[in-house]
Amino acid sequence: MLMFFVGLVDDIITLKPSTKLIAQIALASVLLYFNYRLNWFDSITLDMACTLVWIVGLTNAFNLLDNMDGLCAGIALIAATSLAGGLLQSTTVDTGSPAEVRLLVALIGATGGFLVYNFHPASIFMGDSGSLLLGFTVSAATLTTQANNLARPDVISIVAAPVLVLLIPIFDTTLVTAYRILSGRPASMGGRDHSSHRLVAMGLSERGAVGVLWMLAACGSRSEEHTSELQSL
Repeated sequence: MLMFFVGLVDDIITLKPSTKLIAQIALASVLLYFNYRLNWFDSITLDMACTLVWIVGLTNAFNLLDNMDGLCAGIALIAATSLAGGLLQSTTVDTGSPAEVRLLVALIGATGGFLVYNFHPASIFMGDSGSLLLGFTVSAATLTTQANNLARPDVISIVAAPVLVLLIPIFDTTLVTAYRILSGRPASMGGRDHSSHRLVAMGLSERGAVGVLWMLAACGSRSEEHTSELQSL
Protein backbone atom coordinates (compact mmCIF):
# COMPACT_ATOMS: atom_id res chain seq x y z
CA MET A 1 0.00 0.00 0.00
CA LEU A 2 2.81 2.41 0.88
CA MET A 3 4.59 1.71 -2.39
CA PHE A 4 1.33 2.34 -4.25
CA PHE A 5 0.98 5.74 -2.57
CA VAL A 6 4.60 6.62 -3.41
CA GLY A 7 3.77 5.98 -7.06
CA LEU A 8 0.46 7.84 -6.80
CA VAL A 9 2.20 10.95 -5.42
CA ASP A 10 4.72 10.69 -8.26
CA ASP A 11 1.88 10.47 -10.80
CA ILE A 12 0.29 13.62 -9.37
CA ILE A 13 3.22 15.92 -8.62
CA THR A 14 6.27 14.12 -10.18
CA LEU A 15 8.79 13.26 -7.48
CA LYS A 16 12.54 13.59 -8.00
CA PRO A 17 14.23 10.26 -8.85
CA SER A 18 16.30 10.54 -5.66
CA THR A 19 13.14 10.98 -3.56
CA LYS A 20 11.55 7.88 -5.10
CA LEU A 21 14.77 5.93 -4.55
CA ILE A 22 14.89 6.88 -0.86
CA ALA A 23 11.25 5.81 -0.43
CA GLN A 24 11.93 2.49 -2.17
CA ILE A 25 14.99 1.79 0.00
CA ALA A 26 12.98 2.60 3.14
CA LEU A 27 10.15 0.25 2.16
CA ALA A 28 12.57 -2.49 1.12
CA SER A 29 14.18 -2.16 4.55
CA VAL A 30 10.84 -3.05 6.14
CA LEU A 31 11.06 -6.50 4.51
CA LEU A 32 14.61 -6.88 5.79
CA TYR A 33 13.45 -5.91 9.29
CA PHE A 34 11.01 -8.84 9.23
CA ASN A 35 13.88 -11.12 8.09
CA TYR A 36 12.70 -11.56 4.50
CA ARG A 37 15.81 -12.00 2.37
CA LEU A 38 17.04 -13.74 -0.78
CA ASN A 39 19.05 -16.19 1.35
CA TRP A 40 21.63 -16.51 -1.39
CA PHE A 41 24.68 -16.14 0.85
CA ASP A 42 25.78 -17.32 4.29
CA SER A 43 26.91 -13.80 5.19
CA ILE A 44 23.87 -11.94 6.56
CA THR A 45 25.36 -8.54 5.71
CA LEU A 46 26.06 -9.51 2.10
CA ASP A 47 22.69 -11.19 1.74
CA MET A 48 20.84 -8.14 3.12
CA ALA A 49 22.74 -5.81 0.78
CA CYS A 50 21.92 -8.00 -2.25
CA THR A 51 18.30 -8.24 -1.14
CA LEU A 52 18.04 -4.46 -0.93
CA VAL A 53 19.48 -4.07 -4.44
CA TRP A 54 17.19 -6.86 -5.72
CA ILE A 55 13.99 -5.29 -4.36
CA VAL A 56 14.78 -1.74 -5.43
CA GLY A 57 16.12 -2.92 -8.79
CA LEU A 58 13.07 -5.01 -9.67
CA THR A 59 10.68 -2.32 -8.44
CA ASN A 60 12.27 0.13 -10.86
CA ALA A 61 12.55 -2.53 -13.57
CA PHE A 62 8.77 -2.93 -13.69
CA ASN A 63 8.45 0.85 -13.62
CA LEU A 64 10.67 1.04 -16.71
CA LEU A 65 8.67 -1.75 -18.39
CA ASP A 66 5.57 0.44 -18.32
CA ASN A 67 6.50 1.96 -21.68
CA MET A 68 4.01 0.23 -23.97
CA ASP A 69 0.38 -0.82 -23.66
CA GLY A 70 0.03 -4.12 -21.79
CA LEU A 71 3.74 -4.83 -21.44
CA CYS A 72 4.28 -4.30 -17.71
CA ALA A 73 0.96 -5.87 -16.71
CA GLY A 74 1.54 -8.90 -18.95
CA ILE A 75 5.08 -9.54 -17.67
CA ALA A 76 3.87 -9.17 -14.07
CA LEU A 77 1.03 -11.61 -14.75
CA ILE A 78 3.42 -14.22 -16.19
CA ALA A 79 5.95 -13.77 -13.38
CA ALA A 80 3.34 -13.92 -10.62
CA THR A 81 1.77 -17.06 -12.13
CA SER A 82 5.16 -18.78 -12.33
CA LEU A 83 6.10 -17.81 -8.77
CA ALA A 84 2.73 -18.96 -7.41
CA GLY A 85 3.06 -22.28 -9.24
CA GLY A 86 6.54 -22.80 -7.82
CA LEU A 87 5.35 -22.07 -4.28
CA LEU A 88 2.39 -24.43 -4.65
CA GLN A 89 4.72 -27.26 -5.68
CA SER A 90 6.51 -26.93 -2.34
CA THR A 91 3.33 -27.06 -0.23
CA THR A 92 1.42 -30.03 1.12
CA VAL A 93 -2.21 -30.70 1.98
CA ASP A 94 -1.39 -30.37 5.68
CA THR A 95 0.32 -26.99 5.44
CA GLY A 96 -2.10 -25.50 2.89
CA SER A 97 -1.36 -22.56 0.63
CA PRO A 98 1.11 -20.10 2.16
CA ALA A 99 0.26 -16.39 2.46
CA GLU A 100 2.63 -15.64 -0.43
CA VAL A 101 0.51 -17.78 -2.78
CA ARG A 102 -2.71 -16.07 -1.71
CA LEU A 103 -1.09 -12.68 -2.28
CA LEU A 104 0.13 -13.71 -5.74
CA VAL A 105 -3.27 -15.15 -6.70
CA ALA A 106 -4.90 -11.83 -5.74
CA LEU A 107 -2.28 -10.01 -7.81
CA ILE A 108 -2.87 -12.35 -10.77
CA GLY A 109 -6.62 -11.72 -10.68
CA ALA A 110 -6.28 -7.94 -10.37
CA THR A 111 -3.60 -7.70 -13.05
CA GLY A 112 -5.50 -9.97 -15.43
CA GLY A 113 -8.65 -7.87 -15.08
CA PHE A 114 -6.64 -4.69 -15.61
CA LEU A 115 -4.86 -6.11 -18.66
CA VAL A 116 -8.15 -6.53 -20.51
CA TYR A 117 -8.40 -2.73 -20.69
CA ASN A 118 -4.66 -2.00 -20.77
CA PHE A 119 -3.79 -4.05 -23.89
CA HIS A 120 -3.20 -2.06 -27.07
CA PRO A 121 -5.06 0.18 -27.75
CA ALA A 122 -5.30 0.82 -24.00
CA SER A 123 -8.24 2.66 -22.45
CA ILE A 124 -6.69 2.80 -18.96
CA PHE A 125 -3.10 3.18 -17.77
CA MET A 126 -1.40 2.08 -14.55
CA GLY A 127 1.05 4.93 -14.03
CA ASP A 128 3.85 4.73 -11.48
CA SER A 129 1.38 3.78 -8.75
CA GLY A 130 0.63 0.54 -10.59
CA SER A 131 4.07 -0.33 -11.93
CA LEU A 132 5.85 0.31 -8.61
CA LEU A 133 3.24 -1.77 -6.79
CA LEU A 134 3.68 -4.67 -9.23
CA GLY A 135 7.47 -4.56 -9.09
CA PHE A 136 7.64 -4.34 -5.31
CA THR A 137 5.09 -7.13 -4.80
CA VAL A 138 6.70 -9.52 -7.28
CA SER A 139 10.18 -8.88 -5.86
CA ALA A 140 8.90 -9.44 -2.32
CA ALA A 141 7.33 -12.74 -3.39
CA THR A 142 10.78 -14.08 -4.36
CA LEU A 143 12.07 -13.60 -0.81
CA THR A 144 12.00 -16.14 2.03
CA THR A 145 12.77 -16.21 5.71
CA GLN A 146 15.56 -18.43 6.97
CA ALA A 147 12.93 -20.62 8.65
CA ASN A 148 11.08 -21.53 5.44
CA ASN A 149 13.98 -21.30 3.01
CA LEU A 150 14.32 -24.61 1.18
CA ALA A 151 17.75 -26.26 1.13
CA ARG A 152 19.31 -25.99 -2.32
CA PRO A 153 22.45 -27.65 -3.65
CA ASP A 154 24.47 -24.60 -4.75
CA VAL A 155 24.38 -20.87 -5.30
CA ILE A 156 23.85 -21.26 -9.07
CA SER A 157 20.48 -22.95 -8.61
CA ILE A 158 19.55 -20.47 -5.86
CA VAL A 159 20.14 -17.52 -8.19
CA ALA A 160 18.79 -19.13 -11.36
CA ALA A 161 15.15 -19.59 -10.33
CA PRO A 162 14.11 -15.97 -9.64
CA VAL A 163 16.39 -14.58 -12.35
CA LEU A 164 14.82 -16.78 -15.04
CA VAL A 165 11.29 -15.85 -13.94
CA LEU A 166 12.13 -12.14 -14.07
CA LEU A 167 14.43 -12.31 -17.08
CA ILE A 168 12.72 -9.63 -19.19
CA PRO A 169 12.58 -6.81 -16.59
CA ILE A 170 16.17 -7.56 -15.53
CA PHE A 171 17.43 -7.59 -19.14
CA ASP A 172 15.50 -4.48 -20.18
CA THR A 173 16.66 -2.47 -17.16
CA THR A 174 20.29 -3.51 -17.64
CA LEU A 175 20.17 -2.66 -21.36
CA VAL A 176 18.52 0.73 -20.90
CA THR A 177 20.71 1.75 -17.94
CA ALA A 178 23.95 0.79 -19.69
CA TYR A 179 22.92 2.50 -22.95
CA ARG A 180 21.95 5.75 -21.22
CA ILE A 181 25.11 5.88 -19.12
CA LEU A 182 27.30 5.24 -22.17
CA SER A 183 25.37 7.96 -24.02
CA GLY A 184 26.03 10.43 -21.21
CA ARG A 185 22.39 10.61 -20.10
CA PRO A 186 20.93 10.01 -16.61
CA ALA A 187 19.55 6.48 -16.23
CA SER A 188 16.32 7.95 -14.81
CA MET A 189 15.63 9.99 -17.96
CA GLY A 190 12.86 8.63 -20.13
CA GLY A 191 13.39 7.63 -23.74
CA ARG A 192 12.46 5.25 -26.54
CA ASP A 193 15.43 2.95 -26.05
CA HIS A 194 13.69 0.02 -24.35
CA SER A 195 13.60 -3.50 -25.75
CA SER A 196 9.99 -2.97 -26.86
CA HIS A 197 10.86 0.20 -28.78
CA ARG A 198 13.81 -1.53 -30.45
CA LEU A 199 11.51 -4.34 -31.63
CA VAL A 200 9.09 -1.79 -33.09
CA ALA A 201 12.02 -0.06 -34.84
CA MET A 202 12.87 -3.45 -36.38
CA GLY A 203 9.44 -3.55 -38.00
CA LEU A 204 7.13 -5.21 -35.49
CA SER A 205 3.81 -3.67 -34.55
CA GLU A 206 3.32 -2.52 -30.96
CA ARG A 207 1.16 -5.58 -30.28
CA GLY A 208 3.76 -7.80 -31.91
CA ALA A 209 6.60 -6.36 -29.82
CA VAL A 210 4.64 -6.85 -26.60
CA GLY A 211 3.74 -10.40 -27.68
CA VAL A 212 7.40 -11.28 -28.31
CA LEU A 213 8.42 -10.03 -24.86
CA TRP A 214 5.52 -11.91 -23.25
CA MET A 215 6.68 -15.08 -25.02
CA LEU A 216 10.27 -14.60 -23.83
CA ALA A 217 9.04 -14.04 -20.28
CA ALA A 218 6.97 -17.23 -20.50
CA CYS A 219 10.02 -19.13 -21.79
CA GLY A 220 12.04 -17.85 -18.83
CA SER A 221 9.31 -18.97 -16.45
CA ARG A 222 9.21 -22.38 -18.12
CA SER A 223 13.00 -22.69 -17.75
CA GLU A 224 12.63 -21.88 -14.06
CA GLU A 225 10.15 -24.77 -13.69
CA HIS A 226 12.70 -27.16 -15.20
CA THR A 227 15.33 -25.79 -12.81
CA SER A 228 13.02 -26.47 -9.86
CA GLU A 229 12.34 -30.00 -11.09
CA LEU A 230 16.08 -30.70 -11.40
CA GLN A 231 16.62 -29.35 -7.88
CA SER A 232 13.97 -31.70 -6.49
CA LEU A 233 15.68 -34.65 -8.19
